[in-house]
Amino acid sequence: MEDDVLKYKIYEKMALYNGNAGEHEIAIKYDRKALKIANEIRNNDYITCAFLGLATSYMWLGRLDSARLYIGKCMEHMEYLRPQGFAYAYDVIGEVYKNENKKYAETYLKKAIELYPLPWTYKKLAELYLEKGDEDKANEVWEKALAFDADKIVAGFEAKINIYEAMREQKRQYGRYAEADSIAGLIITLKDSMRAQQDGLAVRDMQMEYDEQMEDEAAEDVRTRLAWGLGAAVLLALAATAVYLRVHRRDRRLISIGAEKTMEYEQRITALADDKKESETKLRKAETKMRKAEREAQARITRQAEIISAGRTLAQTLDGGGSTVRWSKDDYRKAMEFYRTVDGGFVARLETDYDGLSPRNMLFATLRHLGKTDDDLMRALGVSASALRVMKMRMEKKRKDA
Repeated sequence: MEDDVLKYKIYEKMALYNGNAGEHEIAIKYDRKALKIANEIRNNDYITCAFLGLATSYMWLGRLDSARLYIGKCMEHMEYLRPQGFAYAYDVIGEVYKNENKKYAETYLKKAIELYPLPWTYKKLAELYLEKGDEDKANEVWEKALAFDADKIVAGFEAKINIYEAMREQKRQYGRYAEADSIAGLIITLKDSMRAQQDGLAVRDMQMEYDEQMEDEAAEDVRTRLAWGLGAAVLLALAATAVYLRVHRRDRRLISIGAEKTMEYEQRITALADDKKESETKLRKAETKMRKAEREAQARITRQAEIISAGRTLAQTLDGGGSTVRWSKDDYRKAMEFYRTVDGGFVARLETDYDGLSPRNMLFATLRHLGKTDDDLMRALGVSASALRVMKMRMEKKRKDA
């Protein structure tokens, strides 16, 4: 029985990890294994969670009929779900029915948020309002998401980053590119701030650990000094007795050792105090460095947002029939930074799969990838048909696997 429970928990965790990584087909395989064991040991809690896991994975794959089937099985065991489980179940119901019965979907998405707020649930509810043409309500949903106690989802910065990323994706989906660019800047700022906070906390933890160690050593040194002090007093008494009784020189040697040990421990205590001062100085420097990093991050975000905005303007010029004939190298770079926000995966592949592409070549490849015709490319790049063919051949030669 214990082995079966352990197997169930392992399968459940593997399904969860693969689902979080976007590997929903693999997650389904582990959910099925978990369900098999849950049925064998007749554990209703486990059976319900396995049904919910299957419904969630099928939902993310867009296989809504299967998601509906398993959410129905899950609903039969709802009494065994915890509030977080209810929230996941209601979230799946909202996704399944958002194209069939928006009112029904809205009701369950709201219930999910009340029970356990999840960033993607806010996203679905906002999308629902946008599809109905109610942008004010959609923005109100995002405001509530950001105002909610983030600790109920994940800790602090990470929760806000998840919410802002969902907002940015939705803004781009509905053509709000300026707002999406602004949110992208906020995300980078939050990530830099999160790293700076983590670095600061690490320094503070090291400082606290060091202080505790110093206090322990100092306390031990005090006890040792007291012991040596008592020992020295005894030895002094023995020395007096020795003088009186004319004992051997061994007693005088012991007195000398006691004095040396006392001096040694005094020196150690002084050294510890100096070390603590040095540590405090390092901490102050680290805090100053952290504040400087935060300022620099904000400046970088401002610059990046300006570059993306300028690149978007250049891209719109091309879409409107303009060309790159008078563009500088800097203009090409700005345009590519904008296209990175449109399809970052493709731009990253250009950087890794080709040798030494210039910003102009990268723009040429990106415009082709976005579906521009040869006539569009000749007009945008200001080249002839033969020159365009040469550009294509050179691009192929620069491919690393060519």
